[in-house]
Amino acid sequence: MWRPAFPLIGLILAGCGASTSTGAGQGTPSTAATAAPTAAPVTAAMLIAVADRVFLRTPMSGAEYGECDSASDFSACPVTPRLLGRLEQHPISGGVGGAAPFCRCQNFWPTQSITATPAAGGGVAHVTIFGSVVIDLVMTVVNGTLLVDDTLCSGRGAATSIFANPVVPCAPLRSS
Repeated sequence: MWRPAFPLIGLILAGCGASTSTGAGQGTPSTAATAAPTAAPVTAAMLIAVADRVFLRTPMSGAEYGECDSASDFSACPVTPRLLGRLEQHPISGGVGGAAPFCRCQNFWPTQSITATPAAGGGVAHVTIFGSVVIDLVMTVVNGTLLVDDTLCSGRGAATSIFANPVVPCAPLRSS
């Protein structure tokens, strides 16, 4: 049986040409598309997109920000297995009611801003909440997916890692 060769030629030519896109007029990529393995360098936009999935608008009002976890369920949070294990230890719970694990705070906040510093294989998103508290989300690529691997109080060093004991608040403590 004879079959036309045109489909085969089309496939061969499609594999030879380079594809470029400006992104103009295109919708936001789906989660499945961003989760696909890629060898592309990490960009500031990618880091900010992941940070926006950690610190997001609250569903109740849509006017405040909160965290991706829900009643200690971190399945919606883009975190590494290492960080997930630490979060499940509830490292910020304590005698004063505990705190949300990423912001190390007890309240929602009305505004936030995010900047990012890409690096080879990951980078850091710097998230400013409450106007002056800056949380660093340290990210790495795991199996082609950009994930949060640690949180730090910006500019205060490794002693503020969520893996430190005790986990310190990033906001200054108010004296009574």
